[in-house]
Amino acid sequence: MPNGSDTFFYKKEIISESLRNVLLNRSTNTESKTLVLYFNSIGLKNAEILRIFSLIQTDEPSIVVGKSSTQKINCIGAKQSDYEVFELLIKAKKNYDKYLELISEKDYFVHTIKNFLSIDDFEDIKKLYIELSKKESLSYCSKKMHESFNDLFIEYKELLNV
Repeated sequence: MPNGSDTFFYKKEIISESLRNVLLNRSTNTESKTLVLYFNSIGLKNAEILRIFSLIQTDEPSIVVGKSSTQKINCIGAKQSDYEVFELLIKAKKNYDKYLELISEKDYFVHTIKNFLSIDDFEDIKKLYIELSKKESLSYCSKKMHESFNDLFIEYKELLNV
């Protein structure tokens, strides 16, 4: 994460209230940038985080939406002052097409980044197994995390059927 970054965790059932409190109370600097990353997202590399912050640094209202192949939103980046962007994310319930429909009424330039993995059900665990078998996964998943996932995959090897 970039220097000066903060990380906040929340409970799923109170995301709307938690997000509102974090964004409204965090900073009076309207130029600060925010990245909301869902906990079940895999594949966001440090270089992409820096790219997201670079893309939203323009004078024009811009947002960056990261999505999975299943049209689920994995992350969204915007300036701190663009709280409405995040409220619409909650209304869209992580659905990329629904979010674009909601945000289209606003005057934002939308950047989309792809190829994330959203782990929503057991079928996605199989996709995670395949993804973490690739060497490039080491750029966003530490060795310790790999070992933990490996233990999980061994535990559920029969169910994975890969």
